[in-house]
Amino acid sequence: MEQQANYNNRRDANNITLFMFDMIEKIKQNKHKEPWLNLKFSKLIVLLNHEIGELIDELRKHEIDYFAAKRECADVANFAFFLWDKLTQLEQKKAPQ
Repeated sequence: MEQQANYNNRRDANNITLFMFDMIEKIKQNKHKEPWLNLKFSKLIVLLNHEIGELIDELRKHEIDYFAAKRECADVANFAFFLWDKLTQLEQKKAPQ
């Protein structure tokens, strides 16, 4: 059982790393857009919902384009990260110095 757990940990770590690279690649492709820290929460939420819609559309296709669907997953994760990053920045501003 422990050997299975170690395999899963390695597999998970490898997949998370690959997913992170997909996220970074999508950010690089969109570097011409306004930085996320300049966007309001309401705009980030709208954009996150839009990306979720695009992912759902990909997954509902009769024949899924796995590459495109995985890229949409990276887009969704990026917008979740953008919200997390903005929250972290605001939290740090509120923390006592």
